[in-house]
Amino acid sequence: MFSPNLKGEKPVENELVILEDKIQFSKSQIWKNQKKYYVDKGVSAWELDVPFYITSNSFIAESYAKVVISFMRDFLKNNPSASQFPFYILELGTGTGQFSFYFLKSLLKMQKTLQLDFISICYVMSDCNVNLFDFFEKHEALKPYLNAGILDFSVYDINEPGDIYLHRAKKTIGLEQLKNPLTVIANYIFDSVATDVFTVRDGKLYESLVTVKTDPSNLKDGILIDSKKTHLSYHEIPVEDHYYHNAFDSILFNYQKKLNNAHFQFPITVLSLLEHFKTLSNNQLLLLSSDKGHSTIDELNALNFSYPYLVYHGGCFSVMVNYHAISEFMRKGSGSGMIDQKKGLIVTGIFTTGFLLDEFLHFNSITEQILDGFTPSDYCLVSDSFVENHHQYSLQTLVAHLNLLSWDPALFFQVSKRVRILAEQENSSRVSFLLKKMNSMIDDFYYVPKKSDEPFQIGLFLQRMKQYEKAILCYQKSITYFCDVTAMCNIGACHYSLGRKSEALMFLNQALQIQPKFELAEKMIDVIAKEN
Repeated sequence: MFSPNLKGEKPVENELVILEDKIQFSKSQIWKNQKKYYVDKGVSAWELDVPFYITSNSFIAESYAKVVISFMRDFLKNNPSASQFPFYILELGTGTGQFSFYFLKSLLKMQKTLQLDFISICYVMSDCNVNLFDFFEKHEALKPYLNAGILDFSVYDINEPGDIYLHRAKKTIGLEQLKNPLTVIANYIFDSVATDVFTVRDGKLYESLVTVKTDPSNLKDGILIDSKKTHLSYHEIPVEDHYYHNAFDSILFNYQKKLNNAHFQFPITVLSLLEHFKTLSNNQLLLLSSDKGHSTIDELNALNFSYPYLVYHGGCFSVMVNYHAISEFMRKGSGSGMIDQKKGLIVTGIFTTGFLLDEFLHFNSITEQILDGFTPSDYCLVSDSFVENHHQYSLQTLVAHLNLLSWDPALFFQVSKRVRILAEQENSSRVSFLLKKMNSMIDDFYYVPKKSDEPFQIGLFLQRMKQYEKAILCYQKSITYFCDVTAMCNIGACHYSLGRKSEALMFLNQALQIQPKFELAEKMIDVIAKEN
């Protein structure tokens, strides 16, 4: 028996009560708390606690869009009559909606470029929390897609998969409605759903049952309040010929043969979900997923006897995803599993079932480029290094990195001061190129509460480059979303530079109404008054 302490402190056994005793890890109450956290928090879960940028940036969205459009293109070439039916794309655990925005923007641009406008697409942002839909409905960045009728929402519980009910269209999508393949996108979600734990020791397979203990003060009417304040221990029971009594057993027992001595997670919730999607889509499924995890037997063997480590993000937690098991499951029955084999910060996998991929030439080519080339994991590593070292770079090198990293507004925000200082010292085609990219970045801005004020930094760059009208538009966005008083003053300064003193005074006085005695506004008003 092994008892890891998640907080790194030695527990005092007689102060703890047993909440659950020797049960499957997937049945533990801590997973119910996981769902409750996201439902209670709504979009605020991503304000401070839960990371999302790593799988919601413009680069990964564009990469996925390339895969999906190439898949649709090849499928229609092989099945011309399918053009009369829509392609449904279901995103699981949508969260902030930022990935959805970048993906749709890239996909529709590619669709137009490739003259595939005749393809009907319905993108479904799904989550376990219906309260997120109000945020999505009111989001300015999503309105064009809502108005065009290509975007809908769905409350979808991964733990209890069923048909897909479209919130806006008020209709159900099931086996009868899914004439074309179903595309499922699952980023940073599989690490947050229930999994079982097993052990291979000396060639024998054991289920690792969990006992959950906590302080009595962490219970309300017998229900766990905070999963973070728990202590987990495991008890090993031998497993004989069967466990799940279904197709999952062949994958599970294969680990008995392949692993040496190791604990490992078995993604029972994910596999059950994918089995449901196979049925729902008539075995025509495309899955794209990125998450932290393990993808090979060697990686699982390297875990040795390490039980799952729960990484907490505020009131929720995450674990490593067993992508090897997911790949094994998807490969069964005319399936394929292609995974980024470079061990990085995250794993990206592209999986299909029910297709002869020899007939999907564009899809195969794009998939190979994305998984063998500059991957989403590479993006994370390079972007982290870029931000850390950008103050050493020339403008040429800064532009090269931003170009490689898809001109993501959140990245520009972190390096904008250096870019601005160097650009003010140059008068070249490189500056003209930067000005062009400012326009695309402001169009790529997606508001998430309490995140970085990217419009302000883009506006400041444009103002320093004497692009005052464009700077004003950026500052107006900053005011709308972040109520930045400095942005009001800068709008006043832009109007002043354009010779519009009355408009300048109007914005400067508005700034003082919001923040009396604001020094910048007072100084600028004094300058204008002296000129009059």
